[in-house]
Amino acid sequence: MKRLFVALLCLCAWSAHAAPDIQPFVRGSAKQIAAAHPGKPYILAFWSLTCSHCREELGQLGELLQKNPGVAVVVVSTDSPAEVGEIAAVLAENRLQGAQAWGFADSFVERLRADVDRKWRGELPRTYLFDAAHQAVAHSGKLRPEQLAAWLK
Repeated sequence: MKRLFVALLCLCAWSAHAAPDIQPFVRGSAKQIAAAHPGKPYILAFWSLTCSHCREELGQLGELLQKNPGVAVVVVSTDSPAEVGEIAAVLAENRLQGAQAWGFADSFVERLRADVDRKWRGELPRTYLFDAAHQAVAHSGKLRPEQLAAWLK
């Protein structure tokens, strides 16, 4: 029993370290994210647990962070807040500990999407590559490695 308790305690400590805290994404969060990166480029990536291309892109973003730890990456899950455990596990699995993590926290998802980009209709993955002036290039579908490489330059 004592060993089980110690094992569970270690597992909890590891999982708390392995995945970033997931902040609630509500109206105004996109502006809050931009304000947190004044004069700096960043990536804003929207994804879902049920989207296979999203998971592939999360892997690419995790690799990008491993090779370029100074790059600002923000990932936003469009899943239900009830799935926070699975969301955190996927982020840890893809080595996104260095990313800011958010999750949709409003059931009126159309309003959240419109707050980010009025042209966005919900397709995933949806990624915005922001330059230092916060001009964004929006991309629907999985990013190609050369697109990320070009953005890094």
